[in-house]
Amino acid sequence: FPYTTLFRSQDAPASGAPRESKSFLGGLPLLPEGIEWPAWNNRPLLEERIRRYENDPRLKEATAWMQGRVEFWRSKLSNDPMPLSFLGQISLEELHKSAPLVELPERGSLAFFFAESSDPGIGSNDRGQSRVLFFPNEEELSPRSFPSGLSEEMRFSEAFVEFEFTWTLRAPSSGG
Repeated sequence: FPYTTLFRSQDAPASGAPRESKSFLGGLPLLPEGIEWPAWNNRPLLEERIRRYENDPRLKEATAWMQGRVEFWRSKLSNDPMPLSFLGQISLEELHKSAPLVELPERGSLAFFFAESSDPGIGSNDRGQSRVLFFPNEEELSPRSFPSGLSEEMRFSEAFVEFEFTWTLRAPSSGG
């Protein structure tokens, strides 16, 4: 590609100050009324991991780190879906002002959520541990409070994002 789109984070304004940008990392997501905070049922994944550990004698003899992971998985078992952490939101209108991308709509908003798990996977039980939500009408969005089940360490401070269109050229190849 002859260009890249860069983004820089900026400190969020003081509490109560108007937003300068609809693109940001952390903080509270902007969601339409009636949309529930995304959640994921991690029980099948964690039960599978624990069962695999308990049924494999090589893993049972594993390091204390592995045994610690199993205890962590057990502590996270729940019958209720776990709220996903909010990573950030991108205003496609703001993005397109800097770098028109034909693959994406020119308007709307993308909100990114992910599970607390530090063990990402690609199996069928991992499905749902991250989500990207598209909202076509940014005017219908408003800040949503954190759900009570989302741990404090998975609530991130807000930083605004600024997009910048930058041309890049490859360095000339040497030797020939």
